[in-house]
Order: sequence, then C-alpha cells, then structure tokens
Amino acid sequence: MNDKDIKDLTTVDLLAEGRRWVPYPGEKLEDVTRLQIVFEKHPFRFCVGQISNDPSTLPPLVIESDDPHAWCVLWSIDNELVKDTLEYHLIVASSIGAQSSAMAIHVFCEDPDCITLQDGIGNSIQIDEDSATKLYQRLGQIMDLPHQVYCPHCDDPLMNYETCPCENERGSKIG
Repeated sequence: MNDKDIKDLTTVDLLAEGRRWVPYPGEKLEDVTRLQIVFEKHPFRFCVGQISNDPSTLPPLVIESDDPHAWCVLWSIDNELVKDTLEYHLIVASSIGAQSSAMAIHVFCEDPDCITLQDGIGNSIQIDEDSATKLYQRLGQIMDLPHQVYCPHCDDPLMNYETCPCENERGSKIG
C-alpha cells in the first residue's frame, strides 16, 4: 500500500482489511474522557461512533476513570482485541509512526522548470521555478539558514546582502 491509500481509507475499509483497532483516550472533559479509536498503521483517529452502530461491540463514548490509558488497555484485553499490554501499545505505536510519516514533505525535481511537493499522505502540488525560489528564500529566512537574497526592486541577486546595482538608478540604498 502506498501513502496515498492511507488518506482515502474509511473505517469500513480499515475494518474490511482486518486492521486491528483499540480505544484510546481522547479529549479530557471535567470528570470524563472521550474515547477515540486508533487503527493499526493508520495515522488518523476516529470517534467511537464512526466504527459501528452496534454499541455492544464498542467501548463507551466517554469513560470516568482516573487512568484512562489503563482503562483502554484493560477493555481491549477483556474484549479480546489484544492479548496483552504489549500488543495494545504496538497498535498505538504503529499509528503514531504513521502520523510521523504523514507529516513529511518530499520534494521532487523531475522537471527543471518546476518542482513537486508531496506530503506524507500523498497530496501533492507543483510549483514553478519562480515560486520555488521564493519558497526556498522564505524557508531560509524563517529557519535562519543561508540563502540567496534578491533585490525587492529589480529582482537581481544581492551579492553582499546590502546593495544592488539598481541603487544608483533609484538614488537610495536598499535596506
């Protein structure tokens, strides 16, 4: 399966594939914790109600527990979703690993006049050379990395980052 397939999968698809799932603590509200469903090797989490309409096969929507993680592990073992704590944590870890890969950005330069940017779940955009140059400059500024600076008036490269040949024509210094 490639990264693009991850984005398009629904809970029905994940269940049909036989992906294992476990409940996982979500948002903490006053005395209760909302539960989410985490699928093995899938970066996104789902509400409990998105899995099935049969409440007898699902954990509750919210739980009252001082330790919601422990509750989720015990519920998963009691309902035979996993055999032990290690298996529970392996499913959760595989989802976290998929989230990390989904946040990656890949840069492809197959055409000298444009580049393709692709995120870790398969979405991609193509940008032309001018836009790519501006993107690299902006990233260089934000991350305080060495980068080529261009004159804001004539778009020529500033060799010493302070002056430009067009300065004499305009009669003022670039700042």
